[in-house]
Amino acid sequence: MTDLFLIHSAEFTGRNYSSVTNGFVDYTFEMDYTQTPPVQKHGNLTVDEYVKREGFANGWYLIDPDRFYKMYAEKERELYLTGPVKITDEDYDDALNVLPPENWTRTGPIEHFRMMEYTTGSITNQYARMGDKYICKPIDATDKSTWITEADFENARVPR
Repeated sequence: MTDLFLIHSAEFTGRNYSSVTNGFVDYTFEMDYTQTPPVQKHGNLTVDEYVKREGFANGWYLIDPDRFYKMYAEKERELYLTGPVKITDEDYDDALNVLPPENWTRTGPIEHFRMMEYTTGSITNQYARMGDKYICKPIDATDKSTWITEADFENARVPR
């Protein structure tokens, strides 16, 4: 079980981290592939040994799992939750029929559904139709404030 996470305060992207268990950075052993079969050169490194070996500068610190997962979720939202995009009725129909839709419903004048296959965590695409207008928007399925609204139809951009 991971005790802590080693991250860089200014450069955390949600992908550049190491887990630390019992004071050792996980998966930091090296293999000697010149021998048959390959053998492990040395075991996991302590945080200090790992930071020194990798040549890390200042700014690296350890955080507990609760804080890490909160930072990770915030970074996912930042990376994936972009604005609504105008789509065609064919795009809408394709998305509706590629996999069984999740939460396919009508809210006022908007018919909408989510993709059942998620991008990451609780992030997925929501598709909506209002009259003859169609849009798609990445949302956090656990946060209704990110879900498609009537205003999104006015703010939707044309894809490149």
